[in-house]
Amino acid sequence: MQRIGDHLHLLDILHEDAFEGQIIDPEIKKKTEVNFYRGAPPQWLNFYLDEQNEESNRLIKRDGYEELSCQILSKKFGGQCVRLNHEPGSGGTTLAMQLLWDLRSSFRCAVLVDPTSDDSEVATQVTEHYTAGEPKTVLLLVQDQYVDKLQKSIVEELSKMKTSDGAPAVVILHCVRMALIDTEDINLRKELSAEETIQFDAKKEQLRTMFPKEHEQFHGFNIMQSNFSQDYVQRSCQVFNNPDFLLTKRGLQLSACMCLLNAYVTGSFLLARRCNAFLQTEIGDLTIGDIKEPFRHLMVSFEPLGGGEEHVRMAHPMIAEQGNCMMSSRDADGQIYDTARVLLSELCQEDVTQSLTGFIKDLLTKRETKRWEKKPNFSQLIVDIRIPDVLPTPCSLLQYQERCVSVLKKAIDAFPQMAILPQTLSRFYNLNSDFINAEKWAKEAQHVDPLNSFTADTLGRVYMRQLISKLKELPSNPQILPEILLFAKNAFTAFENEENLAEEEQTMREDWTCFGLFGKYGYLQSYIEHIFEITRRPDLLTRVIEYRTTVLKISEDDEVDTKLTRIPSAKKNLVRTQMPRIGDHLDLLDILHEDAFEGQRIDPKIKKKTEVNFYRGAPPQWLNFYLDEQNEESNRLIKRDGYEELRGQILSKKFGVQCVRFNHEPGSGGTTLAMQLLWDLRSSFRCAVLVDPTSDDSEVATQVTELYTAGELKTVLLLLVQDQYVDTLQKSIVEEVSKKKTSDIAPAVVILHCVRMALVDAEDINLRKELSAEETIQFDAKKEQLLTKFPKEYEQFHGFNIMQTNFSKGYVQSSCHVFNNPDLMQQVTNRGLQLSACMCLLNGYVTGSFLLARRCNAFLQTEIGELTIGDIKEPLRHLMVSFEPLGGGEERVRMAHPMIAEQGNRMMSSRDAGGHIYDTARVLLSELCQEDITQPLTGFIKDLLTKRDKHTNGQGKKAHFSKLILDIRNRDRCVVLEEAIDAFPQIAYFPQTLSRLLLFNNHNYLNAEKWAKEAQPIDPQNSFIADTLGRVYMHHLISKLKELRSNPDILPEILVIAKNAFTAFENEENLAENEHVTRADSTCFNILGKSGYLQVANTLFHSKDILEKQLNDTEQYSNYTTLTRSLPEEIKKRATFIQMILCYSKKSFTETDAPYLLEEAKKCYKNYTGDDLPDLATGTPSYQEKYFRSRYLLPIGKFVRVQGVVRNYKVYTTQDDKETELHVEACQLGCLRSFGRVSFDLGLTVRGPTAYNIQYQD
Repeated sequence: MQRIGDHLHLLDILHEDAFEGQIIDPEIKKKTEVNFYRGAPPQWLNFYLDEQNEESNRLIKRDGYEELSCQILSKKFGGQCVRLNHEPGSGGTTLAMQLLWDLRSSFRCAVLVDPTSDDSEVATQVTEHYTAGEPKTVLLLVQDQYVDKLQKSIVEELSKMKTSDGAPAVVILHCVRMALIDTEDINLRKELSAEETIQFDAKKEQLRTMFPKEHEQFHGFNIMQSNFSQDYVQRSCQVFNNPDFLLTKRGLQLSACMCLLNAYVTGSFLLARRCNAFLQTEIGDLTIGDIKEPFRHLMVSFEPLGGGEEHVRMAHPMIAEQGNCMMSSRDADGQIYDTARVLLSELCQEDVTQSLTGFIKDLLTKRETKRWEKKPNFSQLIVDIRIPDVLPTPCSLLQYQERCVSVLKKAIDAFPQMAILPQTLSRFYNLNSDFINAEKWAKEAQHVDPLNSFTADTLGRVYMRQLISKLKELPSNPQILPEILLFAKNAFTAFENEENLAEEEQTMREDWTCFGLFGKYGYLQSYIEHIFEITRRPDLLTRVIEYRTTVLKISEDDEVDTKLTRIPSAKKNLVRTQMPRIGDHLDLLDILHEDAFEGQRIDPKIKKKTEVNFYRGAPPQWLNFYLDEQNEESNRLIKRDGYEELRGQILSKKFGVQCVRFNHEPGSGGTTLAMQLLWDLRSSFRCAVLVDPTSDDSEVATQVTELYTAGELKTVLLLLVQDQYVDTLQKSIVEEVSKKKTSDIAPAVVILHCVRMALVDAEDINLRKELSAEETIQFDAKKEQLLTKFPKEYEQFHGFNIMQTNFSKGYVQSSCHVFNNPDLMQQVTNRGLQLSACMCLLNGYVTGSFLLARRCNAFLQTEIGELTIGDIKEPLRHLMVSFEPLGGGEERVRMAHPMIAEQGNRMMSSRDAGGHIYDTARVLLSELCQEDITQPLTGFIKDLLTKRDKHTNGQGKKAHFSKLILDIRNRDRCVVLEEAIDAFPQIAYFPQTLSRLLLFNNHNYLNAEKWAKEAQPIDPQNSFIADTLGRVYMHHLISKLKELRSNPDILPEILVIAKNAFTAFENEENLAENEHVTRADSTCFNILGKSGYLQVANTLFHSKDILEKQLNDTEQYSNYTTLTRSLPEEIKKRATFIQMILCYSKKSFTETDAPYLLEEAKKCYKNYTGDDLPDLATGTPSYQEKYFRSRYLLPIGKFVRVQGVVRNYKVYTTQDDKETELHVEACQLGCLRSFGRVSFDLGLTVRGPTAYNIQYQD
């Protein structure tokens, strides 16, 4: 009989009874298995055959399988999507198909055959598959294409069916090959876990037995089994480096083409028929199967799912990459160029399939976004042809550029219908300032695809770059003014044409998915370049006015041709009134004014000192950017690769109070890049830097709002450079701005949150200690300029040189050789040596730290009368920099770069077998932290001794102690903390840390108890400080219970310790209850006291038998019963409370609570009541703000999409003529404008009705 879905030609249907009752030829069985292990994509038959094997001989399921299965099975309604990111060659497609095979009884499983199919047609067939017979959820596997539009089409199609929603109609399994994997989605990497390694090793032995002749060519399996070993791949590909192997010229060319295509385009292949035709042009009936064995074993042939022509590809992406690399190395990069030409001219000339067209398009135009870098200008292939591994001479660079042009022209000949190819050629010419050819090919692209606004955009970009180029010549050549106006007019016309196309695109183009804004954006860019470049300089302005009035005969007040010729009055630009400036009284902010330094005469010595200090390693000053702006374009400061992306993110913010986060590794130039952005955007924003990160959020919010509303409303761009927590500040600013009831035509505030971190989060714009190829060229050119400009000072430009050498450890070691040179060290006084050691220690462990120059001088003068930091002898002095903070203040001192601090630390430590760190820490604490301690220094020392790095222990968990404490020898750690307690008696964290150190490292419970009690009076309202005493008692109790069998005399002591533990945790609970009132800096409710109470109860329960046996018939029994009598009721209250907190909320939007909290509560409840902890009662519990303050509240039940309105940053909805204000989680505050109609998901949390996923209707 015909089965469900057999007529759906766009889908390859996997039936529940696939292959059942069929007799399969043993030869086909073997061929199917061998081909799979060699590297061919899996067939459904592979999984059927696997199912017949014993459990120990089954296909391996990689680690992502269970999580992916759970995600699919957890989908409850509608049209859902689960995404699986996997590195090419890591087994992602196999894993996805394993899932479909295993779930074929629960779902109607199918694979989308052709990813280029029309979304609406696919949606119709998928919906038909869902509704055939009784509705049953479809599990649809989709590979690599853009899935959002398909999902939307499916949802629209399903809505027509009006089916019930008891289960999801469709679950899309979106399987995406990508080299750089997003950590939020399920991932599969080219790296085996320990468990997978064991499984693959066992499988290898099975395959050797089953396929003794074939297993050596099982490259697909062997590469994975060797944990994706590059050595295995190199050995397998050694044929490429062997000139003696027998292969026809056509065979060699075909293999090169295959390697090129597979290496650059994941999932690509060639048709066997096309390969055979290519080979037969050399030798009559030669086919791909006749290529001699030295090479043939590296290729696989296979049929696609759903049937079709035989495909051919390399056995694994790593083999393609290695083959490409080896063949390229034999021909100094000419091989890639030659192979690309052969591929385009001979394998893409006749009967070109849609698949091959897509592969070539990706090969030549797809611009992969690399982690930590902005999107490159061209595809990786074009970049590799244009910039070879060995940097060429200027003459040969031109040759490489001509190769790129030649390849793109070949592609245009082969694919004349593809507009993106001449568009890419135009962009290539435009980047190389060949504007005539750029214009020619941009127009050619428009001719091919006349309705595409994105294609039309390129012509506008060509004219705009021409305009910018000519504007740079204008000061020295005013005669080109008419030419400039013509280019500006051409640019406006081109962008207007693009805008018109964008307006009509939705109806004129079937593949339209988004509105093209680039025309409007380009129009504005051209206007800005034309008008503001001229009007910011009075001399140019006068020339333009003269040209307008004498040549164009246009008076200054005419409204003719306003796009090109309306110019602000010269009088307004030439006369500047000196008045108090906006924001001068705002003491928490360092305001960067639009006219900073204009009209000032700056001493040449100050100019030089500012530049020299910056290149030596001091933080940038605003004066650096002003001086830089006076330089020629070729001599400007380098903007690192993250600049444009970060700028784009800032400019894209349209309303409300938004935040852009910028993570950067210490010493990578992150602060410089952020300040460059503020300087360049100072005309468009009111720019400011928060001076003191410890300032009260509400006070900062007040001043920022005042800056926003001063005079005419203008968006504030606020830079935070001190790593502080930004959510509460953002919330305070929203609340303050909402009081002003302003209109919302632009954002009120954009916060640029600049965060130093060693391990950078991939989701945010990042800056690493690693230069791109383009940056390397720029830094090398800058080096030559600085050598010429500062010949005497250049050798000490450590800040610049470390970056220019791509953060070379070799450079740092050679710069720091003084630390290992006894002769040079003798030239430095003992105090000078101690000071440099303290500076290295502080800067090496605490990013952004410094010491005041005044304090350093006082330290030095205790040895030699008037000695100052400037008098430290040269062997060490050049490694330090002095600087003033932004906004003014006392002079500061630090090492020139974090890498120098770290290296100095290592070198001095190596001379003293670990004692150096201990000695230096003691000097720092006892002599540099004794008098007149500043707030920043207090913060630095606190971080130095108590900040626990999540990554220090290598397991992604928080370390028990700070990195400094862990690096000091165990016997010395307590002494350092005692020094800190003497120097900072007001900081409770130091005795608390000492208590924890004695507890966990030394198991010295009595002294741990002493210091825990010392910490409490210092900060008596802090429940987290109080927690430590309870932990000490609890661990002491555990220790004593272990002794009980051998020493029953300690029973009384055990009961006392248990009672003390309960009392300590009860005290902590009481403090936590009132902390929101008693502590201004309290942001969250502390549940550790309740959890600790339950842990103590569990500890007693686990020793219940031995306790009661020992206590029986003793006078202590009554004490024990008194202690435990009330425990069941006490435990019920605490366990239920913890369950309520953890089920209705989580730590934050991105963080979850430790699993043990709920597990411990459930165990304890079960132990003392005999019952499982009951589920929460239906309905919403009473909400108390103090318990949930900064926690992210989890929605209860399903969402409902409703309409509403935002007024003054608050969300309202109306039901039954009654308007209700809804809650908004802190993480969504940035989505709010001041006013507007919205739709949103209405959900219920413990606090009440809450709006999620807010979208404005305009």
